[in-house]
Amino acid sequence: MGDADTADREVLSEPSFVYRAKFIKNYDGDTVTLLVDVGFNVFRRINVRVRGVDTAEMRGGTESTKALARDAKGFTAAFLEGAESIIVRTAKDPKRSFTRWVGDIFADGESLAEALIAAKKGIRIEG
Repeated sequence: MGDADTADREVLSEPSFVYRAKFIKNYDGDTVTLLVDVGFNVFRRINVRVRGVDTAEMRGGTESTKALARDAKGFTAAFLEGAESIIVRTAKDPKRSFTRWVGDIFADGESLAEALIAAKKGIRIEG
């Protein structure tokens, strides 16, 4: 087997899926709860960690950090609440034990992660 075969297996071992969704709530700037349309008139409520961005945490830290977290949380809520269309592209992170998915979230075609970074509400991270 060549390198292309190995690359194909790696891609297939980490599938991603694209769904329409509705915003329910967010815990902080980079963790949201969505009602996801999985097809065939079946909907699933899932927690999604926004891929590629990290925002301040709501718990722990200083009052200054918590204020930044509240600001990022408000930004995310406003970004998603006003959207006509929300798309989520998810992949389960096999290395994490959290009960959430990691994914890219788009509201009316705009990336939530990129919007958070551009607004200086979060920082870019890998994965």
